[in-house]
Amino acid sequence: RKYTFFIGATKEDLGPARSKIIDAILKAGHIPCGMELWAAGYDPLLHNIESHLEKCDAHVIIVGARYGGYISGEDKSFTEWEYNKSKGKRPILAFLLDKKEYPKEREKIIEGDPSEKEKEEKLKKFREELRSSRVCNYFSNDKKGISDLGLMVINAIHGLINASRINNEKGITDVKGLDGTA
Repeated sequence: RKYTFFIGATKEDLGPARSKIIDAILKAGHIPCGMELWAAGYDPLLHNIESHLEKCDAHVIIVGARYGGYISGEDKSFTEWEYNKSKGKRPILAFLLDKKEYPKEREKIIEGDPSEKEKEEKLKKFREELRSSRVCNYFSNDKKGISDLGLMVINAIHGLINASRINNEKGITDVKGLDGTA
């Protein structure tokens, strides 16, 4: 069976990582689902995202040094909103920017987008929630790190499937205490 994996991440700073994950999912023989793969539509953005997310068997989330844009009328980024929609419904494979790289990358992000400064606590809280609620893999946002990220994703997908955390009909076998890893 081919499984569909939703890809959640900020695009501006993690574009190469998103591309590598799409390639990794395809190499693992499965179907990636990310905004760069969707056709233009007439649905409101959140409805469109939620519709795609609901059709996916698992969620791959990548969090770097950018919190991202807020959803209109909410105090959350799109990536965190997507994560909250997946919690308890499908396995989540989480990948975080390496702790050593984070401060320097964060400075660059804020320099390029000063509005990110006010989102510092939200990003720290989100990263901490991911760390405390599941096993996370860490990646570097350089050429070698992005290449390694592809291998980590393939390994995580195989681990998820081999641990029978995904089933053919409902997408998941157990959501209670689901940590998204094998």
